[in-house]
Amino acid sequence: MSDVLIVDDEVDICRAVSNVLQNSGISAEYVTEGKNCLRAVNEHGPKVVLLDLWFKDFDLDGFNLLKVLKDNNPNLPVVIISGQKTLEVAVRAVQLGAFGYFAKPVDKHTLLEVVRHAMEVAQLRHEKSLLKSGPDYPFSMVGSTPAFRSFLSEIDQFADKNTRVMLFGQPGTGKQHAARYMHAKSERRDEPFVVVNLTSIEDLSADAILFGRQEEFGRIEPGLLEKASGGTVYFDEISEMPSDLQAKVLRSIVQTSFHRVGGTDAIPLKCRIISGSSKNMETMVKEGEFSRDLYNRINVVSAHLPPLEDRVGDIEELAVHFVEYFRRTSGLAAREFDQITIMKLTSMNWPGNVRQLKNLIERILITGPAKGKILPDEIMLPQSTSPLIGYSGDMEHLLTMPLRQAREEFEREYLIRQINRHNGNISDAAKFIGMERSALHRKLKGLEVVTKAKSGGRVALKNSKT
Repeated sequence: MSDVLIVDDEVDICRAVSNVLQNSGISAEYVTEGKNCLRAVNEHGPKVVLLDLWFKDFDLDGFNLLKVLKDNNPNLPVVIISGQKTLEVAVRAVQLGAFGYFAKPVDKHTLLEVVRHAMEVAQLRHEKSLLKSGPDYPFSMVGSTPAFRSFLSEIDQFADKNTRVMLFGQPGTGKQHAARYMHAKSERRDEPFVVVNLTSIEDLSADAILFGRQEEFGRIEPGLLEKASGGTVYFDEISEMPSDLQAKVLRSIVQTSFHRVGGTDAIPLKCRIISGSSKNMETMVKEGEFSRDLYNRINVVSAHLPPLEDRVGDIEELAVHFVEYFRRTSGLAAREFDQITIMKLTSMNWPGNVRQLKNLIERILITGPAKGKILPDEIMLPQSTSPLIGYSGDMEHLLTMPLRQAREEFEREYLIRQINRHNGNISDAAKFIGMERSALHRKLKGLEVVTKAKSGGRVALKNSKT
């Protein structure tokens, strides 16, 4: 299987494009007859198709062929390469589902950039289709920003292993959801997933809840560890575990067994342990607030979930995902988002992280109309939720400024939000805004806007040194 299939009736163009791709480590093959395109896609399963619009001696023109390709392979990125340099052709191609459009001759650097991006998108679509098609759809991991993809690649390395895992992250980032995702990808997926919520367990009953109880006349009440046998137990906020319970859990891990309260039989510990914490466990261990021995046992491997402020580019995808989630699970209306609503969501700060966004979407679907787009006025946020990049949200202050200063203030806020919406990618932001990349760089410099690396990606903000 090659990465790219080139479909063009000009052999010289096929060879030239193929050489450019292969010299950059991208495998490619080509067909010179449109009638062979569908067969080649079905047989070879390319990640991306580069398609010419005009063919000789073929019943279908490139537009019809594009439509058939997208109908049969909705997740396949198709990039159009055409000798016609008209806006109408480009618009029609995009309306029919084309991933991108080039007019001949094609700049090789631009070609490589688009093909690589299309391959990444194809991979993401493939992974999401696998997750959504199975019973583990509710536990699929949604997001494509560098910060989130880095986290996902970490947990994918040990999701299907039996090793004990520590998940760190702010409240609401989705630690329990990530634990469920790992469970769903493991061989234990058909066995129980049991949550131990340590913030709600009372000290007096903790032993019985966790280990179970055996009364004098033989009556048995299984505990959570026993109920999780063969599956996974997730210790939610394990930093809250009482010190005496820490010692007992440690003993159970070391001995791979435990005793019910009031019982004498050793019960095998047959569950995988995943733990989550929003606190700095290293500091707690150093200060004697948490058992070092237990921490070393449960922290065999670890991963850190990024806060939502580090994955602003995922907010739209998450919001759409939650609408679909609530449609499937609660029968709520499958409404779409107005683009201004998306802009409002992506411009806000979310102290409650993904959980807060999920709760907001659920409230909108419950209290809002049953149809129609979700409008900006429906985004009712707590007063503690402020816009993302130091912006008051009240545009009335612009009326107190001279026109030039007000225009500069607006442009700065607008560009910061657009760049952060596109994960710090200047090229993508420039295309959306409608500016040349070089012109956008000059504009940012003039407005004293800088970008800096953060959590594997980049964010834009006003230069604080000026």
